[in-house]
This record gives sequence, C-alpha cells and structure tokens, in this order.
Amino acid sequence: MLNYQGLAALRLGELDQYVTCLERGIEGALAINSKKRLQEAFTIYQQVPRHWRDEPRMKQVIERFHLSVGGVN
Repeated sequence: MLNYQGLAALRLGELDQYVTCLERGIEGALAINSKKRLQEAFTIYQQVPRHWRDEPRMKQVIERFHLSVGGVN
C-alpha cells in the first residue's frame, strides 16, 4: 500500500510524502523479505524526476538504500 501511496504522491508532485512512502515501503519490504514489494518500490523510484534526487532528504534515502536509476547499486 505504501508503494502506491508513494506513486500517488509522485504523480501529485509531493516530494516529502513520496520520500516518506519510499523509505517506509523499502523498510517494510526488507522487514518481511518481500522481493515483490521491493521491486515495486524500485520501479516507482525509477519514475522520480531527476531534480528530486538532488533534494537533501531524497539523497539520504538514496544513500541509505544504495539506490541508483536502475534500482540498487
């Protein structure tokens, strides 16, 4: 559910809400060891505008989870 809330936030241009959903979505997927939910989060992440990746809070999540445009580094 968090992944799709994140997708909605992304489409609405709500950076803060998106980052919260991304972070919680990845944490949840890792906690339950769900490859499907993790892949959903990465697929949605790939749609993020490039300039969002320069935002401090987004950079923290990118670094924490080792994200790249293709998913995980």
